[in-house]
Amino acid sequence: MSELEQLAQRVAATVTMITAKSVGFTRKHLVLVAVVCIGSFLLGIAAFDGTARSVWIVLGGVFAAIAIGGPLLAMLRIVLVTRRVRELVDEVRMLITQGPGTGRTIIDTFDADDPGRPADTRSAITLTREVAGLRGLSAPVSADRRA
Repeated sequence: MSELEQLAQRVAATVTMITAKSVGFTRKHLVLVAVVCIGSFLLGIAAFDGTARSVWIVLGGVFAAIAIGGPLLAMLRIVLVTRRVRELVDEVRMLITQGPGTGRTIIDTFDADDPGRPADTRSAITLTREVAGLRGLSAPVSADRRA
């Protein structure tokens, strides 16, 4: 496996780790929001009577749907990112081959310190600086591309 491929796979692994943590956080957020919304909704039903109860059922239901829908939408969008990691790796590989400066910029964006990462492993930014310093990894720039 070439260094370029290893670097692209490292980006994919970092994105996958970030999305997995984000889904876990969003799931916890969704549970908290659902408990608060359902509890508040039931409390309002118990507290109100007559017309106020009917208005509360409608308004409380709409507000609860909006509050619970936010984390659900966020979780859906994060899961959609995880399904497109292969495309992301291909795009990162293409951008890295355009030149060493491009590779450094792209990978700097995806660098993340994971406290659970073993001390003997290196981050994507370290690998990028090493790869950007190597000649022969990037495609030569033709005369018509310089202009």
